[in-house]
Amino acid sequence: MAAVSGIGARASAWMDRWGGLLPLLVAEFVVWLGFGGLLPILPLYFVEQGVDLRTLGVVIAAWPAARLVSEPIFGWLADRTARVPLMVIGLVTTGVFGALPLIITGPLAFVVLRAGAGLGAAIYDPAARGYLTDAVPAERRGEAFGLYGAAQMGGLLLGPAIGAFGAQAFGGVGFVFVFSGITAVVAALGVALRVRERHTIGRTRSTVSPDRTEFPPDSPYLEGRLADDLREE
Repeated sequence: MAAVSGIGARASAWMDRWGGLLPLLVAEFVVWLGFGGLLPILPLYFVEQGVDLRTLGVVIAAWPAARLVSEPIFGWLADRTARVPLMVIGLVTTGVFGALPLIITGPLAFVVLRAGAGLGAAIYDPAARGYLTDAVPAERRGEAFGLYGAAQMGGLLLGPAIGAFGAQAFGGVGFVFVFSGITAVVAALGVALRVRERHTIGRTRSTVSPDRTEFPPDSPYLEGRLADDLREE
């Protein structure tokens, strides 16, 4: 009984500390669940649709290439606008482009659709990481990003198994594409309904005067004493 009580107390303490971030962590887990289910199927599906091995490399590379080009842009935008709408738009874009290869086929179409899915991820991820940074005190950010990464890996771990069982149970790879699209949209709904925008939009950071003397952190009172001396003069 004492052990159960101790587990309950730890769970309650964890919720007190991280409950505000739980919707974002759940959304991250869900979207990577769909991505994980899709990941092992994609190359096989593209080859079945007539994509040769050389073109397959281009199709697979389209996703990270789109992120490479566009993620710095959306990271810049995430610092200057509301982050929750960006997360929602990114997740919906990821879900739509992730499911469309089931309907629109062909090598060129696959390149465009995978690039579109990468673009959605590029919209979502910088906004999510920026939100996480704003929502957590500096001394707990390492732990927060550890939880964020664990949510990603949890989804990536379980996704392939769910995708494989679903494809077998429902008669084909179509399940995996539908599953991936639905999980991204579910994650978007979770973010839209449960994640609250932080009040840091349009924030301006104070700039340090170039002629201001900086003191080492082991002298916490030195700067204050100097200010007092200057006032006395």
